[in-house]
Amino acid sequence: MKLIILFLLVTTYYLLFATSAVYAAADPPTICDLEGVFRGFLQFALGFAGLAVFIMFILSGYKWLTAGTNEKAVQEARQGFTLAVAGLALMFGAWFILLFIKNFTGIEVTIFRIPGCS
Repeated sequence: MKLIILFLLVTTYYLLFATSAVYAAADPPTICDLEGVFRGFLQFALGFAGLAVFIMFILSGYKWLTAGTNEKAVQEARQGFTLAVAGLALMFGAWFILLFIKNFTGIEVTIFRIPGCS
C-alpha cells in the first residue's frame, strides 16, 4: 500500500511540476496549449490503466498459485482476473465506440484539437 501511495505521489509531482517549466516568461501559455495537456493526461491515464490491469493479472495469478485447496482464496483470485478482464474490455470498448463514431459521422473524435490552433 505504501508503494502505491509513493507511486501516485511521484507521478503527481511529475505531472504537475516537472512538465510545467517549459514556458519562458516571454511566451505565456495560451488556450492552444490545452491540446498538449489533454494529450499528456490521456497518455498517462491509459498507461496507468494498462499498468493496473497488468498488476491485477500478476497479483491474481500469484493468489491463485498460492491458494492451494483454499476455495475462498481461489474465488478471490478468479474475481481479480474477472475484474482485470472487465477493465481491459471497458478500455477497448470505449476506444471502439470512439472509432465507430468517427467512421459513422466522419468527425475525428480520437484526436483532440481546438479550432483555430495549428
